[in-house]
This record gives sequence, structure tokens and C-alpha cells, in this order.
Amino acid sequence: MATVLRLVQLAEDLHSVGAVELAASTSVNLLNAFDDLSDQVPVENALSPGLASRIAEIAYLVALQLLQLRAAPECTSILQQLGCTYRLSDAVLQWSIQNAHAHAGLLHRGHPCTLIPALPDDVFNVLEHGFSASAKFWSETGYMNQDSPFSSILYDLDPSNAMEAAINSIFQDLKQSHLDMSGILAAEWWAHMREPTSAHQLHFDLDESRIGVGAAKYRLLHPVLSSVLYLSSTGGPTVVLEQSATDTLAEQAFLCNPKENVLFCFPGKYLHGVLPGQQPVGIEPGGTQRISLIIAWWGHGLQAKAGAPGTGPCRSLPTAPEALLTQHSQTWLSDFPLPGGAMPPQRRLEWKPAALVAPAWVPVARSVQATVEKAVQGSLGKGHVKVAGASEGDEGLTRDLGGAARTRNLPLPGLRFFLRAADEVRQVYVPQS
Repeated sequence: MATVLRLVQLAEDLHSVGAVELAASTSVNLLNAFDDLSDQVPVENALSPGLASRIAEIAYLVALQLLQLRAAPECTSILQQLGCTYRLSDAVLQWSIQNAHAHAGLLHRGHPCTLIPALPDDVFNVLEHGFSASAKFWSETGYMNQDSPFSSILYDLDPSNAMEAAINSIFQDLKQSHLDMSGILAAEWWAHMREPTSAHQLHFDLDESRIGVGAAKYRLLHPVLSSVLYLSSTGGPTVVLEQSATDTLAEQAFLCNPKENVLFCFPGKYLHGVLPGQQPVGIEPGGTQRISLIIAWWGHGLQAKAGAPGTGPCRSLPTAPEALLTQHSQTWLSDFPLPGGAMPPQRRLEWKPAALVAPAWVPVARSVQATVEKAVQGSLGKGHVKVAGASEGDEGLTRDLGGAARTRNLPLPGLRFFLRAADEVRQVYVPQS
């Protein structure tokens, strides 16, 4: 037990200072020590509450950090020990805008693309100020409270503040583009602020109000189009996989680096998330943030829900800041005054196809020598196991391990960059009959 605790602390310390290769080899030793401990003592008696999750999390994050630099045998070993059978490819995890293997396709109605610039400068400046790291929006809507639910605002495309005027401006440009915006009735928006090194799990945009209503009433409804307006130029890229909730694993992915006043658009049914970025050189953690405004464009009548902004999905805004203050004791809407005066000058718009990379997913390699040796050493008198989700004919997905390999059952972080089963994402979003 003392060895496990010591290795956990060592791996966390190495990870925090960026000594990623040492952290990876330490994580391999940590997982091996955990399995050895589990062979001797029942896990529930050996581990303090939360330690098992801590072990899995640090090993997972270390593997992710190293894979973003280069593929390494230690990463394969870690992922195998955690029971993962698929992972995002090197082409995705190591992507950058200069990557020679990334290429832009043609502008196509069904493919992700970017609009540059997304907004006139004066409108963008209002949003940049209203969503700055110190803005009232984040504290008054409870965004910084980890226990707060997912929250969004539903807008009926009739502007009464600068936020809605900005969405309206984007809507008019989208209607004049190659994208099909016919039948759009409403825009749902929410904002995110994160450290540049933080990731956002792979997920689908959907009608969140239908979650938790029971399988009989559950329907998976996506917006027609999803879009991200970047309010800062720091952090990792948005990744969009050409994969719906009922699809098999995507063959290709699209990526976009955050850049101020750029709008990234993609079909609302596609799986997407944010990869970890690098801490900007010379800036302390917390000194700059990855800030974005997400706008989901709906073609069916979502219903606004009662309650204050920040308390759940599809909340509605009053038409005046004073009403928001009176009803919900929130003042942040005053940071978004409706622009007045002359119309802004015409700006030159540019639509660009998003960078395309393939493959999107790859199977975790069948084995590395260290994993094989450990499995052989521990297999005498034990059964063999098949990795969950591996089907007949899948290359590299079946492996023999000692029956006591408890690490493959540790709870993993919810990022979904590494999967234990090919249909893992579908199991989350599509109720099984």
C-alpha cells in the first residue's frame, strides 16, 4: 500500500512539472503495483476512498500528455492496463495548424468550416469585455461553481442586447453562406472559460431538457448546426469527429485552433470536444483563459424554461438588464448594451474549410514487451480475459492478461479520448432496450 501511495504522489508531481516521460514510466509502475496489491488484498480493503479514481486519472492524463508529444511504448502499456481498446490517433492528438499531414477539404454544406471575421470589431469588443475572465457573467450565473448544472440561454432571434445582436449578425452571415440555414427558429447559447491546458470531453450538443425524463420519453435531438465563437486565442483546438450518436467510430476528424473573432461551424449531430493546449510561455497559470461562446442553431421549437440564467438549459432572458436584476439579482446583462448609432462598415468575410485529418481513431496496439511479460508472469493458474468491446476480426484489440488485472476496471476520466469499447459513446447517449 505504501508503494502505491508513493508512486501516485510521484506521478502527480512529475506530471505537474511537465516531466512527462518520467511520469509515464512511473505510471506504468503504479498500475503494476496496484495490480500486485489487488492480488494480495481485496481492493475495497486496500484502498482509501477515491484512491482508485486518482490512480486511473493520473495514469490517463499522463498518457494523454505524452501522446500529444509523441507515440510512446509507455502510453500503449498504460492504455492496455486501463483496458482501453481505441484511442484518438496521433494525427488528431498531435495536430497543429502547421501539421504537414493536415489538409483542408472543399467548402461543403456538411463539412465543418470557419468564418473570419465572425463579427464587426465594435460588436466583438463588447462580447470580449462582457465575457472577460473578470466579468460578472461568470460569478453571477454560477459558472465557477463545479456543482452548477449545464446552463444555456434560448434566444428567439429578436435582439434586445449586444449578445443577441451579435448572434443576429452571425445568423445573417450564415444565411448568406453555403450552409443551409432554412427553417432555423432559435439560437441556444452558452459560454465556457477554462485554463488553456484544460480539455473538454467528447460530447454531443443536444436538447438537454430531455435528459433525465426516463427512457420512454427520451429522444436524442440535435441542433441543425453548432458553432463556436472564439473570444480568446489561447488553449487547445476544437476537434469535431464525423460521428453521430448511432455511428461507428469516425474515420476522419476536423480541427480548429482558437483565434479571436473566428467562428467555427459544424453539423450539430457530430461528436466534438477540446484537446488540451499548452500553457502560454511567460504567463502563469490563471493569467490567461480559453474563452468561447457556443451557439447551437435549432430548427424546431425548443421551449424556454423558467428559472434564472445559470440554473439549467434553455433559460430565457428578460428584455432589459433591470428586469434581470429585479427577477434574479443578476447585473451582468448591463455589460452587453445594444449597439446604437450608424451601421458598422461592411467587412470582407472569408469562409474556409476546417483542417481535415485521418484516421480519427486507431486501435490501441496489441502489446508492448513489458505488458506481455507481466501478463505471462501473472497468468499461471488464472483465466484469460478479452477486452470489452473487441469483436471478432478486430486487429489488435484482443489480449490475454492475468485474471487479476484490476486496472482495466478502474473508473476512467470522462474525456472519452481513450475508449474501452468501440460503442462506448453510443452506450452513453442511446438508451439500450
